Amino acid sequence: MKQGSKVKRSGLVRRPAGAAALSVLLFLPLSPMARADSNNLLTNGSFHPGASGWTAPDAALTIASDGGVAGNYSPQSAPSNVVTTPQSQPSAVGLWHLDELSGTTAYDSSGHGHNGAISGPVTLGVPGELNTAYRFVPKSTVIVPDAPDLEPGTADVTISYWLNSTTLPPCCNGIDYDTFTKGDHSSSGGQIKIEVQENGQASCMFRGALGGRQLQAGPNVVDGHWHQVICQRIGTQIIETVDGSTFSTTKATGAITVTDPVRLGSHKNGGDWYNGVLDEVTYSIGSGSTNQAPVVNAGLDQTITLPSSASLDGTVTDDGLPNPPGTVTTTWSEVSGPGAVTFGNASAVDTTASFSAAGTYVLKLQASDSVLSSSDTATITVNPASQNQPPTVNAGLDQTVILPNSATLSGTASDDGLPNPPGTLITTWSQFSGPGTVTFGDASSLSTTASFSASGTYVLRLTADDSALQTSDDLTVTVNPASQDLVGNPGFETDTTGWNTSGSDAGVTLTRVSGGHSGGWAGLVANGGSGTAATCKMQDVPNWVTKTSAGTYTGSMWVRADSPGATLTIKLREYNNSTLVGVKTASIKLTTSWQMVSVSYVPAMPGTSTLDFLGLVSNAPVGTCFYADDISIVVS
Repeated sequence: MKQGSKVKRSGLVRRPAGAAALSVLLFLPLSPMARADSNNLLTNGSFHPGASGWTAPDAALTIASDGGVAGNYSPQSAPSNVVTTPQSQPSAVGLWHLDELSGTTAYDSSGHGHNGAISGPVTLGVPGELNTAYRFVPKSTVIVPDAPDLEPGTADVTISYWLNSTTLPPCCNGIDYDTFTKGDHSSSGGQIKIEVQENGQASCMFRGALGGRQLQAGPNVVDGHWHQVICQRIGTQIIETVDGSTFSTTKATGAITVTDPVRLGSHKNGGDWYNGVLDEVTYSIGSGSTNQAPVVNAGLDQTITLPSSASLDGTVTDDGLPNPPGTVTTTWSEVSGPGAVTFGNASAVDTTASFSAAGTYVLKLQASDSVLSSSDTATITVNPASQNQPPTVNAGLDQTVILPNSATLSGTASDDGLPNPPGTLITTWSQFSGPGTVTFGDASSLSTTASFSASGTYVLRLTADDSALQTSDDLTVTVNPASQDLVGNPGFETDTTGWNTSGSDAGVTLTRVSGGHSGGWAGLVANGGSGTAATCKMQDVPNWVTKTSAGTYTGSMWVRADSPGATLTIKLREYNNSTLVGVKTASIKLTTSWQMVSVSYVPAMPGTSTLDFLGLVSNAPVGTCFYADDISIVVS
């Protein structure tokens, strides 16, 4: 993919001339930069008394969104590997980082002092999108008292937040997740309601003096990953942006003057409790377009095996500011790992990475708009080059045949392609044991036949060799002695006596044709109907077994077709007069080559019942249904 195809320029802050501008946060680089930590920073964003290296005589210091400090300060020294920290513009009337580790106050970092009271079982200090965050469960909320500057009137409004949840709101009873609310449907002065619906979509609702409009759009955000949702009322437009994808609708809502508190995670009077993690909530009133740092996603973590390369699939979204230059530069680099990393094109968002050694690597994708930069990382687990593994072999199922029939062998074998060269696999059938000799149709083919010189039990072995390692598997073939065939006309050598197509659909015929499995003739069952599919049956009438005896009856038939694919089924059915006593079936996929299909049955009422032999194909098109030859019924 071309580099530019994954670098998105958001339409949220670059609007046509004359259109209302977006209310956003102003991010200014602070240089030099220092970073606060738990050793000198209180949970409200101020410093421990006497904290060294910091002065704040004229301005309050607050926690910035990446854990640094925003404000006026004079560090004694600053580490060289810090990242530019953004500072909010006055258009943000509320900025709750939700980074507190203890206490009952959610501090406002916008400079307006709109701190919130934490109520209920809120868990502080959980991992967030930026630093830490709050985990909400039912009955937990943050309540921010109302103030005049929290009432937007007719000004533009922007609410943004990050969420991470794994549990959808309870389905089908009207309950959703309220993430940010100001008022409800009964509140005078209007309402702002930012929610996650039962299907996992985020929604934005603004209601003012001229009415309300709700916009619900975007993907399911309840999937265990972090998602950013931005809800805006700009002029007569309601705009929703989810992870950089923007949706909008038009509706004049009028002034919103509701005086209810701002609530995070719940409805005005409780209920619609949010269940998940919330981070970086911003409430802005007013207009203005300001540069934002690019949003970077380095893609999913991966696992590869040497010598393969990793395919890196990053995304970068930017607002097009500053302009000039209005462009974004991207760079891949190695953060950590046991060896060297070679990028196909380190400046392309989509590229490849090759590794000199096995191990775990962290790769960083960084994007810069010439003023602000941001980055994201992906972890690549690189396994060592594969070692040669022995082939995997399966000789197939054990089976029983009756002389002079052959066994049909169908084995499988697979390999990892090593060593290479040769990278090929050789398979061989052989006789491991048995009372006579075995002749294979093609001993090097996985699918072949085996003929036997005498009855008895044989063990046949399939061996696979990759030139370095061998694996084998065995199957047992029980070869029964030839029995007297009870079928009086097994090969249609003279006529079709003893067989007919009773039970078939109209137009099905049985004829004698040349070219049998053995001998010169075979029986052809055909559908001669008028263009419709038919059920084709061939059965013994009268039955070759007019009275059963104790033992096992095995019926077999060699079959083929002019076209492959149809399923042929044979049945042995036991009847006591007209009552069906029992049935056994066997099926096979017809090919254009002769195949044998057989079925065995033990009579339940020997001495008093008959045995019926049937072969059929359902839904056969006009033309050949199947050919049959060398039919046998033997008892042992």
